Amino acid sequence: MALFTKDSETGQPVSSNEKTPPASGMRAVIGSGVRIIGRIEGTDDIAIEGAVEGELDIQSSLRVAAGGRIKGDVAARSIVVYGHIEGDLRAKEMIELHPGSSVDGTMTSPRIAVADGAEFNGSMTMSTTSKNGPQTS
Repeated sequence: MALFTKDSETGQPVSSNEKTPPASGMRAVIGSGVRIIGRIEGTDDIAIEGAVEGELDIQSSLRVAAGGRIKGDVAARSIVVYGHIEGDLRAKEMIELHPGSSVDGTMTSPRIAVADGAEFNGSMTMSTTSKNGPQTS
């Protein structure tokens, strides 16, 4: 039995068999055939369907699709993971790990949800202090 019945960003029902909801509503999409090496900063919502190697500092929402991979630290308002992240995650609002996702690193956020079928290796801190959010102004 999964812990989620609705996607936190869209409010739409998500079954545990559904890999990733569509990237509609996301302002920027890094497609499945794209690999980026370097730092990414931004204020728009972003969906990662491809691969990113480097730090991400997003002041809005970040969604990592089932085929998406990140190797590096991530800071965002909210982080929703269907894919794989190797690095530390910091979110101002919440972090969600969906079935089939995996995270290796430290997660820090006021709200953290790990669904049945998600893999997590590391430590987590549930904190409401602002020091855990994105570091850009």
